[in-house]
Amino acid sequence: MRKPDFVWNFKSARGAGMTEYILIVFLIALLAYVAVQEYGKVVSGRFIGAGNKVEAAWGD
Repeated sequence: MRKPDFVWNFKSARGAGMTEYILIVFLIALLAYVAVQEYGKVVSGRFIGAGNKVEAAWGD
């Protein structure tokens, strides 16, 4: 007995959705990696500078 067409379409759509999800997660991870490589030292320096200002203002 053959299953109705909508059953096959649902399974393939669910598989396609999972593939799209994996691709999106991979793309976000890749962009995050590139951003850290490009701007990591700048952001780190800004956090260190802000920490130094807070420490100086605190008075310790």
